[in-house]
Amino acid sequence: MEEHFGFGEGGPTAETAQHLIAHMPLSMVIADPNRPDCPIVYVNRAFTEVTGYSPTFAVGRNCRFLQGENRDQKARETLRRAIENRRSCAVDIVNYRADGRKFYNRLMIGPVHDPRGEVFAFIGVQTELSDQQQISNVTAEEANAILQETQHRVKNHLSMVAAMIRFQEQDDDPVETYDILARQVESLSLLYDEFSAHEVDKKGSYDVVSAGAYISPVAATVGALDGRKSVRLNVDTEAVYMRTNDAAALGLLTSEILSNVLQHAFEDRPEGLVDVRLKSLTNGLLRLVVTDDGVGLRDKEWPA
Repeated sequence: MEEHFGFGEGGPTAETAQHLIAHMPLSMVIADPNRPDCPIVYVNRAFTEVTGYSPTFAVGRNCRFLQGENRDQKARETLRRAIENRRSCAVDIVNYRADGRKFYNRLMIGPVHDPRGEVFAFIGVQTELSDQQQISNVTAEEANAILQETQHRVKNHLSMVAAMIRFQEQDDDPVETYDILARQVESLSLLYDEFSAHEVDKKGSYDVVSAGAYISPVAATVGALDGRKSVRLNVDTEAVYMRTNDAAALGLLTSEILSNVLQHAFEDRPEGLVDVRLKSLTNGLLRLVVTDDGVGLRDKEWPA
């Protein structure tokens, strides 16, 4: 499998890359468009948890096996054209688990380029939809708006993930690199969850999410990854909405700040308190304030 795709000269080893992707909290598939029938070359653990199919079964097959006998879906043609034209796309499609149970899958795919600019792989990200989130339950016009906006975000956010991977490639500690990437991708995963919920509740506003409803689970996830129950997180957010791309940046920023606080603020302290406040200001601005009752900076560590 390694001979058919890689991360380019100077990137992480195949072992490190697979460790990072395997533990991502999103169902991920990597396919090779340069082989006949674009077969799967990698699936992560989340894929197996969602579909029930093992890597041994999935690798070497085209992703269409997930559609069972339900081959008459317009999404199939959309996917085929996207792969043929080497571009990103997002579709809602009916899939089937290994035990035959049907589920609705929001599939987002994007090309991965090598240092020469050639596409050497496609990444697919799967999100299982609830009955209320099925795109078939909205009008054709609404469905088109949802998919166009989702496709735009997929392209931007896959680019963000790729940029994060390239930046973290320079880190000599693969375990720390995994922790950072897992946290960042989890923040994006939570954003997609909030978008899916919001598009059901706020039809017609497909480019905004509730900032408060998004930041709260981001903070909770960072706290859970830290694992110390004695350090409490309080989150206070106002009911404000923001564009999804801005929310993505806010989520990553919140994740980074909280991780830094939890790593350094409570050294040699058995317990602590962190407050996260998101407030709406005039002119459409937001203020994010993170405070803690930790040890603080030593005098010599303050900027001159």
